[in-house]
Amino acid sequence: MTWLDLQIVTFLNGFAQHSWLFDKTMNIFAGNIIFKGGLIIPLFWWLWFRRDRSGHDREYLLATLVVSFLSLMVARLLALALPFRLRPLHNPQLDFILPFGTRSSSMEGWSAFPSDHAVLFFTLATGIYLLSRKAGICAFLHAALIISFPRIYLGLHYATDILGGAVIGIAMGYLVHLSRLRKLAASHLLRWESACPGLFYACFLVVSYQMICMFDPLRMLGSESLLMVKHLIKEAILVAWAK
Repeated sequence: MTWLDLQIVTFLNGFAQHSWLFDKTMNIFAGNIIFKGGLIIPLFWWLWFRRDRSGHDREYLLATLVVSFLSLMVARLLALALPFRLRPLHNPQLDFILPFGTRSSSMEGWSAFPSDHAVLFFTLATGIYLLSRKAGICAFLHAALIISFPRIYLGLHYATDILGGAVIGIAMGYLVHLSRLRKLAASHLLRWESACPGLFYACFLVVSYQMICMFDPLRMLGSESLLMVKHLIKEAILVAWAK
């Protein structure tokens, strides 16, 4: 925890439990998918269906989508590779006051650096900004005010967790501006959309839903599948041992 992190957390935490309405609003922003992907993905679809006979817009958007997946992979690898970092609300040295409606068990066991939310939404914002400046500014404001600020206020992240995630997201999102990488990421998908639009849009809808949910259904499925595999292996070992 840096000096800057300590100062920001201490300052913001001084407002905790002063207003039930404000604390509840921050919890809704941080936890309700409507205010996360539910705002940015419709913007993404609006840009997709704008008039664009050249296919330029769709190439940018598909490349942004691909890069977003890569950004999350980078964030997860960093979280696993770097030393574990306690979140502010779990740090006993801070005497953190939980805002109204915040659970002390939130995100327990997950390293704080970098912020997956910041990585994903700043990647999307950067890709959108490269395509449409006005829409991109809205996306950046969303990433900063709706996604990032509540997570600092609620003690889910330090400021440097968010800053690190934003830097990763912006750097990864800027890759969309490189024409060769953009065409490499989007060309096959655009051909698929042209050849088989029904299947393409069905898959596009599923991917959009997962992004709105921050891939929580897939994470839960992966965790439960892993537990099932471990259980089956344990049972197989016991059966083999009994014989």
